[in-house]
Amino acid sequence: MKEGEDTDWEYRCSKDGGEIVWYTLYQRYTLQPLYTGDSGRYQYFGRHRSSNYEKNSNIISLIVSVSVTLQHKWSQIFSGETITLRCEIKDTGDTEWEYEWTTSSSMKPPKHSEYKIIYVLPLDSGDYRCRGRMRSGQQSSTEWSDAVTLRVSDKPKPVLSVTPSWLSPGASVTLKCEVEHPSAGWRFYWYKTVPKLSDRLYRYELLPGSDSGTEEDSYMVHGQTHTAGYVCRAGRGEPVFYTEHSKPTFVWSGDFPPSASLTVSPDRVQHFTSDSVSLSCEGNSTEWRVRRYHDVWFPCEIKGLELS
Repeated sequence: MKEGEDTDWEYRCSKDGGEIVWYTLYQRYTLQPLYTGDSGRYQYFGRHRSSNYEKNSNIISLIVSVSVTLQHKWSQIFSGETITLRCEIKDTGDTEWEYEWTTSSSMKPPKHSEYKIIYVLPLDSGDYRCRGRMRSGQQSSTEWSDAVTLRVSDKPKPVLSVTPSWLSPGASVTLKCEVEHPSAGWRFYWYKTVPKLSDRLYRYELLPGSDSGTEEDSYMVHGQTHTAGYVCRAGRGEPVFYTEHSKPTFVWSGDFPPSASLTVSPDRVQHFTSDSVSLSCEGNSTEWRVRRYHDVWFPCEIKGLELS
């Protein structure tokens, strides 16, 4: 009993019209811990011992609900994504809460309502639960929420197919990008492969209309006239999480370019460091380019296609 409390009063507390505590000496009823079953309509009644004078409080509605929500609406999460878990406590009062998490993963969660993982990894997989603790002196806690199960897989790599593989000049080509979990909110990005002049790798140029991705997992290229390579990838979320690029897939044209010929002057097998040598790459096209390699096999190329 605290100093100054009036001991001539006794109290009872009612939930949903039923009696919980009969004639306590204090004007406080503590729920410890708070469970979802404690939700209801509460009212205090007081009676003065000497005069039998009674008074009652207003009806207070208490709603206790604890849940963990995942920012993403997708059940499957991939390595490299940014995810946010939130602990949500619903009540009708203005209670200030402290938060506690428990997880079966190897990570140690924070002690606030939001749990953000900037770069999620497979080791973050597991069950996540939370509960709240009142900041008041009562130190009352809620029950643990139901678990949210996080499954983290390696970043997917899509597969690109082209139809047809061989075409006549001017025909249309359909690209199709297949990725794991096709219903997981993906948008698709389409690229044309362009060989780099500095090495034997490719750079990728976005095809028209795919800057922001397409909802459809297919894309049509009209008026294809020559052999070309294509690549796709998928993305989702904000900021956008991208899959790996697919392997380059080529569509081959039946109209082959004219062959090229390399001539060396002076025309002999062995040359010496003091000699001058002239190389000439010739063909029936104005688009030939001469390219020098050290200890590799490709002396000429046309439109980026290396020829032996």
